Amino acid sequence: MKAMKSNIWKLYLSSAFRSMIFFVPILVPFLERTGLTMQEILIVEGAFSAVVVILEIPSGYFADVYGRRKSMILGAFFFLLSMIGFAVADSFWGFIVAEILGGTGISFYSGANQALLYDSLVDLKRKKEYKVMQGNMFFYERISSVFANVAGGMMAFYFLRLPIYLSIVPAVIWVVLTLFLREPKRHGEDFEKWGHFVRIFKESFFGHVELRWFILYTAFPAGISLAAFWLFQGYMEFVALPIVFFGVLISLMNIVGAFMAKYAHVIEEKISLKGVIILVPVLFCVAWGSLAFLDSVWAVGLILLSSAAWGFSNPIFSDFVQTRVSSDRRATIMSVMSLFGRLMFVITAPIVGWVADLWDVQVALLASAAGLAVMSAVMLIMLRRVKVI
Repeated sequence: MKAMKSNIWKLYLSSAFRSMIFFVPILVPFLERTGLTMQEILIVEGAFSAVVVILEIPSGYFADVYGRRKSMILGAFFFLLSMIGFAVADSFWGFIVAEILGGTGISFYSGANQALLYDSLVDLKRKKEYKVMQGNMFFYERISSVFANVAGGMMAFYFLRLPIYLSIVPAVIWVVLTLFLREPKRHGEDFEKWGHFVRIFKESFFGHVELRWFILYTAFPAGISLAAFWLFQGYMEFVALPIVFFGVLISLMNIVGAFMAKYAHVIEEKISLKGVIILVPVLFCVAWGSLAFLDSVWAVGLILLSSAAWGFSNPIFSDFVQTRVSSDRRATIMSVMSLFGRLMFVITAPIVGWVADLWDVQVALLASAAGLAVMSAVMLIMLRRVKVI
């Protein structure tokens, strides 16, 4: 029991150090100064997501079969290699390699951390606290990002590569933390290797109609909002926001996202799951659509609407899936959910980057809002038909 309790605070710390990437708020200007176009920048980021798409399900299956702890250790190690890769890269292909290593790391970590938390709570007979604990984990992750983003923006003001070098330190600490996690007991049927994986995918995605359409629905805001996140830095440059404030603004995004995640269960109680499902794409579209028509430095505050939607949707959407699958397939299904979101980013990122290079970042944001509005409307109709909303 003591080991399972310790998993909770270790997972909190792991989330915090994993998110302490000092160069996130200045990555777009940094890559631009190495000679990359916006389309190339989004292709670089797309390489990360492409690896996640390829490895997400196999890595989730690895976690279910061989252990969530082992999967998380591998993830942290590859992520450390990614940070080292960014520190030494100076070309398009160098950054591609760094993103591939990072994508590999996140693939082995994603889903496994949530499954390990859930099963640890099951062992402690506290599984009803999962939504709150997941929100807390996301909260500490965002608070850590706040520190890293503010510090990174200030560092970049003096030396643009300094945030990249210092990001190696928390990555090392993250590796050490994962080594001290404990594997909880499994609650479900025995594993059947490949047959087990095939059955999980068929039963949960093709056999579970509510789950299928819900996973497809979440893919659009997850994927398109990730592309929009990198456009935000382009927008900050567009309205001439000083680079030292890039980290401050992105930190505010993380603060808003953190508190929305922490109190996601309260939001769901107030407006219901149906209200959350409808509100998420609406907030994204309002934020991006407004930025498309405003070119004032003060308009950057509208980005926080996007952060709010991202923050409270994460634990609520995760809980919807977690409570509908058994322990032996939980990491695999969470990986499926992440996979579809990343796949959407891989598809949309080069297009959005091309639009930004051909016209400007505002047109790219407007295209993102229009695309999300159309696809979310279609998905909401399907969710209504299968009685999710």
